[in-house]
Amino acid sequence: LPEARDKPFLLATGDRYALLVARHQERLAERYCFVTPSYAALDQIIDKAKLYENARRNGFSCPAFHVVKDSNDIAVAIASVPTPCYVKPALGHLWRQVKRTKLERADTAADLRRILETFVAMGLVAIPQEIIPGADSEVFSVTAYVSRSGECLGFRTKRKLRQLPLDAGNGTVQEICDQPEVSDLGLRLLTVSGHRGTATVEFRRDQRNGQFVLIEINPRTSLAQELITRSGLDIPLLAYADAKSKPMPATVPVIAVRWIDFVSDFRAFRQLRRRGQITTWQ
Repeated sequence: LPEARDKPFLLATGDRYALLVARHQERLAERYCFVTPSYAALDQIIDKAKLYENARRNGFSCPAFHVVKDSNDIAVAIASVPTPCYVKPALGHLWRQVKRTKLERADTAADLRRILETFVAMGLVAIPQEIIPGADSEVFSVTAYVSRSGECLGFRTKRKLRQLPLDAGNGTVQEICDQPEVSDLGLRLLTVSGHRGTATVEFRRDQRNGQFVLIEINPRTSLAQELITRSGLDIPLLAYADAKSKPMPATVPVIAVRWIDFVSDFRAFRQLRRRGQITTWQ
């Protein structure tokens, strides 16, 4: 078998790929080098039902939510989660095989029942959860790299300025920022989750009380990965050096940069302008 320095390097760029590598890591390690948590740890992160339950047990602020696994759970969910609310799939990569959206929005109890029945009919676990009030510019995250030994080798905090779809989508403009509370919360959650490798932990600041509420963890590279690299933290290079037992790249001071997905951001701008929340000059 080839030595670690000679093996091809794997870096997961999607949830299902990360799960694939973690599930078959013993066989894959014979031919490839990579850094991954155990399958059990990764499953507790990617499955949002398990993530929220674990986070709540460990004292992290989460949206009010209910897990719907079958039709028997629907009535309790409707009673416990007020509308309007979001309905998220527990496993997003399975949902995206049938839908192109990240989530569904239920404005009434009737909407919520219909959406939950759709999830159950498809055999997917649904998570109705409260909508945390606040502007899209109040969505913050920390992207970090955790080594095989469990040491955080670097992190960056960033915030969304706009996203698409509005209110709950992918960032269209994001920037590096300094938000110690977000970095502390995110790194602590990665520690209690037993994660290894790269991950981004996202929070929204609740305008009612100023608390940072957990949204999700993406245990892989993200859409705005180049923003992190341009800020001085080359996470793919860190992962490569860690997997191949090579010297780590030198630490670089934080560089304040901004990232834009122009086409998507123009669409977000037009929708915000129709809402009266931004002008063409702005």
